[in-house]
Amino acid sequence: MKEWNLRIELKSDFCTATGENAPGMISSKTALEYGIPKIPAKRIKGCLLESGRELADNGMIAEGLLPRIFGCPGSLGGEGIRVGDGHLGVVPEYLFNQEKKEDFVIRDYEQFLKNVKDCPDIEEYLLEDIFTRKRTRTALERTGTASAHSLRTVQVVPVGLVFCSRIEGSLSQEEEQALLLCAKGLRHMGIGITRGMGEVRCILEGAVLKETETRKMNTALFQTIHPEQEVSLPYEIKLKLPLILEGNAGEVADQIQGSAILGAFAGMYIIRHSLGANAHKDADFCRIFLRDGVQFGNAFLKKDGKEYVPCPKAFAVLKDDRTVWFNTMKDEENRRRKNISEHICLKDGCLYKVAPDKEIHFHHARPADRAIGHAQNDRAEDKKAAAGQFFQYMALSAEQIFTGTLRGKASDIQRLVECLEENGYCLMLGKSRTAEYGGCELHISKHPAVEQKYENAACGKDWLVWLISPFVSMCQESGLFEIEAGPLMEEMSKELNCSIELEHSICSCTVLQGYNSRWRLPSAPGPALAPGSAFHIKTERDVEAWEIEEKRWGMMTGKGCGQVKAMPWKDCQEGRIVEEENSNPDQTWRDDGADGEDDGLFAAILEYQGRRFRWEADAGKVLNTINKQERELPSSSDITLLIQLLKGRDGKPGTYKKLKEEVERIRGEEKKQRILTFIKPCEGESVEFMERYLEAAKWKARREENHE
Repeated sequence: MKEWNLRIELKSDFCTATGENAPGMISSKTALEYGIPKIPAKRIKGCLLESGRELADNGMIAEGLLPRIFGCPGSLGGEGIRVGDGHLGVVPEYLFNQEKKEDFVIRDYEQFLKNVKDCPDIEEYLLEDIFTRKRTRTALERTGTASAHSLRTVQVVPVGLVFCSRIEGSLSQEEEQALLLCAKGLRHMGIGITRGMGEVRCILEGAVLKETETRKMNTALFQTIHPEQEVSLPYEIKLKLPLILEGNAGEVADQIQGSAILGAFAGMYIIRHSLGANAHKDADFCRIFLRDGVQFGNAFLKKDGKEYVPCPKAFAVLKDDRTVWFNTMKDEENRRRKNISEHICLKDGCLYKVAPDKEIHFHHARPADRAIGHAQNDRAEDKKAAAGQFFQYMALSAEQIFTGTLRGKASDIQRLVECLEENGYCLMLGKSRTAEYGGCELHISKHPAVEQKYENAACGKDWLVWLISPFVSMCQESGLFEIEAGPLMEEMSKELNCSIELEHSICSCTVLQGYNSRWRLPSAPGPALAPGSAFHIKTERDVEAWEIEEKRWGMMTGKGCGQVKAMPWKDCQEGRIVEEENSNPDQTWRDDGADGEDDGLFAAILEYQGRRFRWEADAGKVLNTINKQERELPSSSDITLLIQLLKGRDGKPGTYKKLKEEVERIRGEEKKQRILTFIKPCEGESVEFMERYLEAAKWKARREENHE
């Protein structure tokens, strides 16, 4: 595996529109991450591919190389390079109007982002104000006047910033040379490239062998365990990038399915052992991945030290009081109630509920005719040719933690951990994992558990048991799937070696679906009991909770099915509900990133924050003076033009002298004198003061115009 660094230097203002806007203020927003601009990986990969196609048309690149470099739609295993988001690498000093002669270099972007997020004095709007600008444009009629309702304000990233994107893949020397040419040929990105925006200069820096991390202590844990011993290995998955995983109904899943984790491990295993298309003939591969030799459990959200699972359908809240939950199996009054859809954690009588953070991403695939710069969808006249498409993804947000377990023989689990170590403990999950999505880091949270015993484990005969993943069973006689509680009760009775009495149950059904990427066909659907299905049972003998929870019940346990949660019946009656905020990731995750990086830029942001307050206060005093003197402000459109002139054509701010020279070119004497009087307070002031003064005056003028 090789790794490259793609440097993207902005030679003009730049906007990678995301489909978002700020009504009344910004028509098109650029891609941001906590107020810091970024270039989405899909845009980078698409632009590199487009550059390669132009070079191929001119005979500079062999046509057959591009599919091997960038992959083909729906290709098995996601062949080709993997492209990461473009993050800030170099910040020009002029953004802070400082005397510093050198630009700020961000050496560790993730650590820098973490520092600004953790600093209470740095808010998102401040970073957005520093790293972006606003540009307005309008359409003109043939007469030269502006078209009605055509004014648009675009948020842009100013010239001079440098972004860095990591690219990795296994390429031959010929393919690597073609990728280098694609980067050199990439000259424009984003929107407005025919109107002076989006000019870039790209450099693909030298390839190096990807270093494998040296964390070998995890495989050493298995040396004292017999290879045939059944073990349970807890793990945590941290999302480094947004993750797209569809549930059974087509919506975005609230957890990471075991089948997705199984697929990621299977891909690593095939590469490590060079199995290729003959993986199904390898005995170890068949045992681990095809015959449920290792049970890949679903991974559920973890936050603030609490693990959240699907809520049992027996729990509900009162229609008139959403702060109290109760067990509907015990509700003799049949009160009006509402089901709980979020994932829950029941602790000390309190029910904590939370839903994972999700976000919408917009994308656009260009038509086959590269002269058309936008997706036509169904508006195209020629339905046979690819007309492009505008689409959206719903994804789980990055920086969230999910926790689960692997169960199987120690020797098989060790093989999987060795695959992890070779891949630097990184997983690629879900859709579009070659660009912008699916990057995860897996961390083994505890030692492999051999003894299935826990301290202070709940024990008793009266239980509430509910499914946290689908339960699949099949009648041995008819060969049909069963969607009743009977098969689960029979299996539990046999495994626990005692009779079980089912007192009450609340069940629902689902359909398990999937997609066979090898054959590019949907997997055969099958019915199953849905997560949340709840059962009130009584056992003949005292049973501990781990005896029920550690076992995976039914079929398809290798893909995460058959997981259950058990609690004593007396602890599942009613209690208080606590709403968790969906903001910060779990604090127990440890990052080895070094502190103290990029202190110069961090200090410059804090200094800018302090100066910003002073500029706004001074600008407000000047405007109040104008009010007392009853001087008329210029129109909001004239002030907007002054703001554009102040920002300069090259993206660098101008001066009062240049601003005054531009105003003196106005032919109308009355208008010229009014504007000169208006900007007189800016003489001798800093550029930041002039920006605040003009911005505040613009909004004041708009309010006055609206009142008229």
